Formats: sequence, C-alpha cells, structure tokens
Amino acid sequence: MQLPGAYYRPLVGGVLLLSAARLLWPHELKSNIDPRDPPIWAGIICGVGIGFLSGLTGTGGGIFLSPLLLFLGWSDTRAASAIAAVFILCNSIAGLLGNVAIVRALPSDLWVYAIAVGLGAIVGTHARHPVATDDHPQGARCGPPDRGS
Repeated sequence: MQLPGAYYRPLVGGVLLLSAARLLWPHELKSNIDPRDPPIWAGIICGVGIGFLSGLTGTGGGIFLSPLLLFLGWSDTRAASAIAAVFILCNSIAGLLGNVAIVRALPSDLWVYAIAVGLGAIVGTHARHPVATDDHPQGARCGPPDRGS
C-alpha cells in the first residue's frame, strides 16, 4: 500500500509544521523539565502509529519519533535526539539488509555516503566539543564532565 503524493505531502508537511510551531512556542517543553517514562500500552500504540504513518509516507519514522517523545513529555531534547539517531540508524541498516536480500548487492556508491557520514560525525562532534587546549583542557572526550575534586 502506498499513499499518493497528493495525500503524502500535505500529511508529512502538516506533521512537520505542527512540530515546528510547537517547538517555537515560547514556553519550555514539559519534557525538558520533568520527563517521564511512557506507559507500555501507550508506547506500543505510538510505535504502531509511527510504523503505519512511516509506511504510508515512505519515510523512516524518525521524523515522527522525536516530536512525539518531546510533546508527550517522555524524553528531554538531548535524549530524544539520541533515541531518534539510534532509531534512524537501525532503520537504515534494516533497509540496506533488505536491499541486499532482494537485489543481492549494496549500492555501488555506498562508500561515498559512509565517508560523508563519518566526516559529518567528526565535524559535528568537534563543533560541539572542541579539541583540548590550554584554556579548555577537557576538549572532546567521552564521559561526563569532571565536577571538581
């Protein structure tokens, strides 16, 4: 089953516009103040809904996951981003495996995309956490920041 473009574009556009409008709202998201775990039944229903919507629209579903986690108060912004990143990675791997199972080959230019992803990760990490200097001795490192001793 595939959703025609006449329905697909307004559906995805509407979801994205609602998400953007809420993120621009002047009040702090409740999830950033007091995130709470979802009830199991609500998580299952939302997962089925995201799966159905992403299947209809041909998207991976990660585009719907982050706003859902934030707006329902189930995660703060940083955790929602991390969850969506892992979710999208798993979907991408599943898509590549599905491609291999059907076509019996990976895309010939996959190496170009892999290099681009790796470079993007490196640049993004260093933009967020600069390399260690005399003024900033911790620089880019794994783990929580030292809280003094």
